Amino acid sequence: MNKTYYAYTRVSDAETRRTWCFPPAATRCHERYAAKEGLKIIEHFQERQTAAKRGRPVFSKMLRLLKPEARGVLVHKIDRSARNLRDWAELGELIDNGVEVHFVNESLT
Repeated sequence: MNKTYYAYTRVSDAETRRTWCFPPAATRCHERYAAKEGLKIIEHFQERQTAAKRGRPVFSKMLRLLKPEARGVLVHKIDRSARNLRDWAELGELIDNGVEVHFVNESLT
């Protein structure tokens, strides 16, 4: 079974100014979770944009690559993945098609 995953970290510009250390901390959380669950992270995607609007280039690229390249994605927290209905719908469609989404700091898989 393919156990390769992407890790996605997102902070908005305002959050970046307040919590500049968040991306490295999230990456460490992703790595610990992957080790505990026996998953292999093949690429880390980091984005510094709000999720309130569609069109995040890194998120869009990662979603396009998910099914052929990786089995799923690890996201630090649920609010780091999407904050608009279209992105939620696209993520939901991928889940319906067998892509796994793990929210590392929440008990949702």
